[in-house]
Amino acid sequence: MFDYIGFSAPYFLIPITLFLILHKKMAVIVFIVGYISNIILNVALKLCFQQSRSSNIQHSFALDFSDVYKNAHELGPHEYGMPSGHAQSVWFITAFITMVLKNHTISFVYTVISICTMIQRVQYKNHTMNQVLAGMIVGSLFAYWLYSEILII
Repeated sequence: MFDYIGFSAPYFLIPITLFLILHKKMAVIVFIVGYISNIILNVALKLCFQQSRSSNIQHSFALDFSDVYKNAHELGPHEYGMPSGHAQSVWFITAFITMVLKNHTISFVYTVISICTMIQRVQYKNHTMNQVLAGMIVGSLFAYWLYSEILII
């Protein structure tokens, strides 16, 4: 169950989030546009860093960013691991719902699910700790920026 939650979290958090914010029309629009923009940002960052996934790195818990894939120019963005798209997505959703609803219970549940996602991505060697931490930071900051610059006018 833990693995399923970790892998599938972005896919079931999206409809749950839309349902929870349905009464806030502007938040729905910003969430949808923001989520799509977050995916585009993730692809752009992966193409910029061109860092391999941890399955191609010997030390998946290494805390350095020097493990760049040797044939990076031959790969597409989904072959790269920096930053983790799953982590970036779930933390974008978690930060966004936290700021919009300001509900501690919902925020706690979303946070637990996001942490499960990060653990699952590292445990299955899809990403390193750095890659999931980078995804967490980028997704959270992007949600904060959208919320503070667009929803709070």
